[in-house]
Amino acid sequence: LGGLVGVHTNRRTKLFGGFVTFLLGVLSARLAYTCEKMEVTLNGEIISKPMLEVIAANGQFDGGGMTVAPKCKLNNGQLEIFILGDMSIFDTIRNLPRVYKGTQDEHPNCDYFRAPRVEICSNMEVWVSPDGEIAGQLNATVTIVPKALKMVMGPNPPLV
Repeated sequence: LGGLVGVHTNRRTKLFGGFVTFLLGVLSARLAYTCEKMEVTLNGEIISKPMLEVIAANGQFDGGGMTVAPKCKLNNGQLEIFILGDMSIFDTIRNLPRVYKGTQDEHPNCDYFRAPRVEICSNMEVWVSPDGEIAGQLNATVTIVPKALKMVMGPNPPLV
């Protein structure tokens, strides 16, 4: 769903601001989206079922202030992975605030994992959107590359 939200959002004017444009994108994308069967492979396990969304995060926040992965650490070599199963349009909209609060893992239809690599496959057209940018369609592999970026930080950085 997230990739289709990006497609729908990018087609709209930002005249009313990013948040309103995003909400309109969520509504129109969710009305158009059918939960597609996807296959997720992580930690040697294969999960195959209709999925609303798969989130693979290496940081706590996503575009627009969404707290997509509140337990995420940039330096632990692990992705935080959330698999949201099929849910109704009403349930999707009602639970949208969870993504901003970082409580989506509390939803009974959300599975949470940690893994250094995840593969996501589908035979259907499912858009991929890292940090809200359209990057193409599935199939996709996301892998952590430990210590790939050198960063300058002050004393006692909060993520270490």
